[in-house]
Amino acid sequence: MCSATAEPLLRRDASAPDAAAAYALARPARWFAQKHRAPTALAIVDRCAYRAPWGEAGWWLLLQVEPGGTVYSLTLAADADGAWRLTDPAGFIEAVRAAPLFSEQGAALQYKGALGPATRDYALLDGGDSSNSLFRMTLAGESAVAKFFRKLDGGGADEVATIAGLRPLMPALFGRIDYRPARGASAVLASFMEYIPGDAAYRPYQAAARAVLAGLHREAIGESADDDHALPEIGARIGGAVAALHALAEARRPDGQEAPPLILADRLAALVERCERLGALIAEAPPLDGPAPAAALPAIVARLRALAARAEPGGSRLTPSFGHGDLHLSHILLDDGACRIIDPARALTAPRLEGHGLTDLFQLHRGFECFAFDEAATAIERAEGLTRDEAAARLALAPADGASFAGRCKRFAFAWPARVFAAIEHAYRAAIDPASAAALDEPAWRAVFYLERLAHEMDYNLRYDRRFFRWCDLASLDHFARRPAASPLEPRPIEGCAAHVVY
Repeated sequence: MCSATAEPLLRRDASAPDAAAAYALARPARWFAQKHRAPTALAIVDRCAYRAPWGEAGWWLLLQVEPGGTVYSLTLAADADGAWRLTDPAGFIEAVRAAPLFSEQGAALQYKGALGPATRDYALLDGGDSSNSLFRMTLAGESAVAKFFRKLDGGGADEVATIAGLRPLMPALFGRIDYRPARGASAVLASFMEYIPGDAAYRPYQAAARAVLAGLHREAIGESADDDHALPEIGARIGGAVAALHALAEARRPDGQEAPPLILADRLAALVERCERLGALIAEAPPLDGPAPAAALPAIVARLRALAARAEPGGSRLTPSFGHGDLHLSHILLDDGACRIIDPARALTAPRLEGHGLTDLFQLHRGFECFAFDEAATAIERAEGLTRDEAAARLALAPADGASFAGRCKRFAFAWPARVFAAIEHAYRAAIDPASAAALDEPAWRAVFYLERLAHEMDYNLRYDRRFFRWCDLASLDHFARRPAASPLEPRPIEGCAAHVVY
């Protein structure tokens, strides 16, 4: 263990990089967790040297960072002058594909999957900013994606197990690299899967949102433009794909998975406690610049308490079911008229189910709200010459009316996502077993699913002081608090996906 305050070792004066050297290099990366920017302790859990088939030499290592004990999987190489640098993991991946490696702690690093010649043809797909490294490459003659997991948190194994079980909605799995320690659980360091050429689902919605906002800058857009900008045909494809995912998961779920019921009264009580903790976090967080809405969270807590008081302990309950766990527009690919879903955050083979698939829908709803807020704030930023955070504040605090450009953007930021979500929900209901969607007809369950996701996002944005999205969260809280008390998040009845919302 080394002190977090130790002088970073940026020069190679030993045979392997130490924890301080690895930390100094990883810390500035956008994918490195902000909570670890001031660590209390660092340690190398394990490491091994590697040499790629084309001669490149480096070190792979596991860096543990406190608080929290997060373990990062990193690849480092030395420059000609001996300075350490982070390097992309392609050389390491190909070294393991060529032959198993063994770490200093006696772990085996081994590739299992389709064979093929060594290749240096790794094209970075994500710009290096996402939580994992994604590369386009060719494996045994197939166009593939190599995914290097940057954290050893079990997510790799969960994802591989789910992808393998949910074909063809998810990409075909070609191979994996396992880390098998002498003691303890194994982990997945990298996976190889089918490359899907389609566009991420956010692209057509982005074009539609920008078309609306361009019109709003000139004048308010009325109902006549709704159908074009809500893209109901794409919403139908997405809703059908999510329903197919849930139905396929139910059909392929292993026998013997424990599934204690989800009880509404318990979820409401837990949500009240979570919202109260958020209130404390808001009080402790750096203040936002501007008069942030102050009454929304207490009003929502009061409403949840009233719902909880009416909910009987043995009343409404749901049978847990599998859900993707992190469903947003970048994880849905529009592939030749169909939808494919990637990056699951839950293990289909988990011995215990604790959630419900319908949470995926409300993750999408929240995703559209954040997406629309981002696009609307960007439009205000450009139109009024503001900073990004100033534009977010202007949008969050504007009255949702047509008197100003910011007000029209505010109406758009919540009306458009609701309309898009209605099309997705309509298609989901049409494709899924009615019993699986029954909770969509209960406003209290809808409120729970929506607010649980919003609370999760608020917690993250408060802890990391992501100011732009703190404004987004406050706007969402305020919008939710203004809904009729008898129907906190009502189903939106639509006819042929043609609900009318005036921007």
